[in-house]
Amino acid sequence: MSVVIRTIGIASAVLWVFLIGFAVSAVFSVKDFQFEFGAMQTTLDSQNEVVFALPVGVVNNGLYSISDFVVSSIMVDDQGLTLASGSTFVPLIGTGQSVNTTHVIRVRLSDLLNGSTRLLFDDVDLRLAETFSMKAAELIPVQASSNMSIQWGAPLYNFALETPQLSEEASGHGG
Repeated sequence: MSVVIRTIGIASAVLWVFLIGFAVSAVFSVKDFQFEFGAMQTTLDSQNEVVFALPVGVVNNGLYSISDFVVSSIMVDDQGLTLASGSTFVPLIGTGQSVNTTHVIRVRLSDLLNGSTRLLFDDVDLRLAETFSMKAAELIPVQASSNMSIQWGAPLYNFALETPQLSEEASGHGG
């Protein structure tokens, strides 16, 4: 009986040493992941959608693969109204691999301007809340968040109408 207990104790100790060693090496490996974010590009496509594109580069120089890499974002105006959201998924980034992708958020121009007509006339700072998540060693969840501001240039900024005036020629009393 004592041989069985001793064997279970040794097996348990070996298992714990392996698990702790794996966890430490996986966490230590995270320092070898490199993330690069390019400049946000804003365009208007042919379907009248405003397209916000954020280039994302990931280099995995760690000891383990990265799985389920996700970039999620929510764009809100200065009053907290949600304007758009988007998500980009990369299933697997192997050891020694690099991946370049573009995280895209689309919002119909009509939806953007119908939700808040002041966006037609006022420049505002839009807030973009980004969440980056992945599984290091395809097992250990890692998550980070960031916020950035995007200057919205109103298409009709400084647009003003003066008081309408009726000229004599237009009124038919010319003479």
